[in-house]
Order: sequence, then structure tokens, then C-alpha cells
Amino acid sequence: MPRAAFLQSNQLAKEEIVQIAISAARQLGYKTEEMDEIYDDDNKNIKEYFVAPEKEYPELKDKDYQAVYLYFKENVMGAGLWVFVDKATGEVLGYDTDFWAEDDTVFN
Repeated sequence: MPRAAFLQSNQLAKEEIVQIAISAARQLGYKTEEMDEIYDDDNKNIKEYFVAPEKEYPELKDKDYQAVYLYFKENVMGAGLWVFVDKATGEVLGYDTDFWAEDDTVFN
């Protein structure tokens, strides 16, 4: 088997990574039933949000991670959540929130 194919087969499926991110948000107390998610293909959006995410979050350095963004369907301003998931192990490597809502209605 070619090495590239082997590496890809060792990665979690997109759906698994999204479910891990949703579970992580739930553990943080977010009302995930009121949220949608974006699987950030090739981490393009997070690299625009943070020019160098690995500098902002050293735990991402040298990791093959996937960023997932969760946001509220009702457009609660300032209450989105980035979750960084290791593509192979499913470990949650970190979070970033742009939470600045004035009340706690986004939490359980």
C-alpha cells in the first residue's frame, strides 16, 4: 500500500471529527442542539482567522489537526467556538472561542 494511502486510512472520518467537536462543545456547556458546524476543509478558515494558529496555540505545532467551527443557528453574535481535533487520535487539542455575548443564554 502506498504510504500516502496508509496515512489517510489512519485518519478519522469527517463525521467522527465533527461529532468529537460537538461533544467537546457540549462538555464546555454549549447548547449544541442550537448550533451548526463547519468542517474547515484544509483548515483554510482558521488560517485566515489566525494567520499562524500554531503560534497562537503551541499544542497544535507538529500535529495533524482538523479545525471545526460551531456557531449558533440564530446568529448569536460573538458566541462561536473553534475546536481543534487530532485527525488520527480524536484527541481535542484545544479550543478558541469568540464568545463575548452579554448573557449566558448560549450555555446549558
